[in-house]
Amino acid sequence: MTTTLRNQFYGVLSAAVCAAAVGLGGVSNDARASLILVGATPSTSFVDIGAQGFGNAPRLLTVQATGGATTEAGQIVISGGGVASTAAFLGSNDVSSPCCDGSKNSAPTLGSLGWTSGADVKLGLNSGEANSGITLTDLVLSLYNSANVVVETFSLAGPIVFSAADLGLQQGNGNGIFEFVLDAAQQAAFNAELVGNFSTFRIALASRFTDVIDGPESFLAVLGPGTLPPGQLVPEPGTLALLGLALAGLAGLRRKA
Repeated sequence: MTTTLRNQFYGVLSAAVCAAAVGLGGVSNDARASLILVGATPSTSFVDIGAQGFGNAPRLLTVQATGGATTEAGQIVISGGGVASTAAFLGSNDVSSPCCDGSKNSAPTLGSLGWTSGADVKLGLNSGEANSGITLTDLVLSLYNSANVVVETFSLAGPIVFSAADLGLQQGNGNGIFEFVLDAAQQAAFNAELVGNFSTFRIALASRFTDVIDGPESFLAVLGPGTLPPGQLVPEPGTLALLGLALAGLAGLRRKA
């Protein structure tokens, strides 16, 4: 193959690799835009959990402002020894006691949640605010491996406003949730980290709200598969194989050059 022809082929193959990467959703370590509402708006992401009750699901994080503060934030962290505890998040630690027995805050294993892939990841938000709206400015899901090291984080693309009408759908504290899932690219990123005995991997949340009055605001882990909005599809095995072949071809051309 002549140098000119090789360069032309290299350019075409490079374009194919870029196209495949776009098809994969641009998986990267940048966690922005990883967690998304199941629906296009808070109201379309709302689920009435009825008789099950919020208290019967695995609780991950509860934050509540004190002293008339209008901002509340906090997080759960896991030490190298595997101990879960509360910590400040963006300058505040308003995590409600107790920690960390699962009644309000916990850092459960994937095995205990029944999460075996990124498609299983689903979070539910319930707010204790009454007659007012709130803004969720930050939400971060950290995935810890069996050595208690953070291997991946997932978060919001930007603030989400829950109006008083949205929160009114709950009809009281504990009767309904707003659901969050991982987007397609980050489902793939989540799956890529699941090596070895990943059932012992753990998750921990951090969150921050503004415009609060009462609280508390709580997140739980929803059992069962997550549901993506229309147009959000996890890459199929064939697409992943195509990307692998394209990368292998590029490597071969570089060796011959």
